[in-house]
Amino acid sequence: MKVKLTLHRPGVAPADVIVTADSTATAGDVARHIADADPARSVIAGEQDILTLAVAPPTADRMEPLEPDVPIGDAPIGSGFAAAVVNM
Repeated sequence: MKVKLTLHRPGVAPADVIVTADSTATAGDVARHIADADPARSVIAGEQDILTLAVAPPTADRMEPLEPDVPIGDAPIGSGFAAAVVNM
């Protein structure tokens, strides 16, 4: 699965990213990878922390967190969405 997202991070300008993941990867897996790869390191998370993505379509006013264990292929997410990594 490949989606283009606008990644929102506190204190840093939004960045367009392309996420390529197996459709069975979970929202938590994708969030962890984004957090680990983020050069701004805007989300501080230990190995035991549960991360997920909060997402919103372009017309929405606020992002809603995804369940961390939902497969990304089944998640309500698509290209053009806003996204943020959240530590649950």
